[in-house]
Amino acid sequence: MATSLIRAGVAAVVAAGVMVVGSACVSDEPFDGPSPAPSQSAEPIASPTGTETPSPSPSSASPSSPSPSASRQTPTRPPATHSPPPAKVTQAELRAALLTGSDLSGFHAGGDPGGSGGDSGCSALDADYMSGAQPKAEVLLTRGSAGPFVRERIGVMSASTAAGRVSRLRRALSECAHFKGDDASLGGPVDYTVTSLDVPSYGDGTASLRLTIKPQNIAVTLYQDIVVMRRAGILIVISHTAAGSVDGGITRSAAKRAFAKLPRP
Repeated sequence: MATSLIRAGVAAVVAAGVMVVGSACVSDEPFDGPSPAPSQSAEPIASPTGTETPSPSPSSASPSSPSPSASRQTPTRPPATHSPPPAKVTQAELRAALLTGSDLSGFHAGGDPGGSGGDSGCSALDADYMSGAQPKAEVLLTRGSAGPFVRERIGVMSASTAAGRVSRLRRALSECAHFKGDDASLGGPVDYTVTSLDVPSYGDGTASLRLTIKPQNIAVTLYQDIVVMRRAGILIVISHTAAGSVDGGITRSAAKRAFAKLPRP
């Protein structure tokens, strides 16, 4: 079962009457690695043969025929496009690149980054952005049992797959501006609102948004900032979740530091 991007990063926590959002179990698209280039075979080139003959006089000239040089021209074909193979990064390098408590003031690593939930109703967000990634690593940072929480996930895939997942998050701004879903960990029906989030662009592509989560049966509003960045085929997903309000400065600091620690492919 896959982990939804939307509630990824924090397990369901109930502390002082505040429930912090967990993670859903849904499916994602299959891994779309590089496709093989089409095979090409060179066309045979005919060389002119025979002895040289005098040029005919204008009165006896025969209809013009293609010159030998023209017959030797092979049609130009566009070069085959290739998706670069996944970057050569080890599991140990990914783990070393994960955020730690020293990267975010007041946070410390700990807790279960997973959990169970439901289908939010937005396909661009209800997906495992690390599907097919190998290797991959993750960490959950928190300031306390009730949050806020910062979760980082890093995975290696083909560059085209990573680019597609950055684009998917961008699409959520137009496709899922406001939608309804159902999440058992949040008491049932939930209203979701997606708005833009100001985060600098990093590497070969960055997308970000803020998700407002309002359970209909629980008197609390949850916020989740989501940032997806890539360098070639290395993808980073940052989610910052809090109840009541969320500090965008923490989100931007986490994204900046996470990308700075990313190993080069």
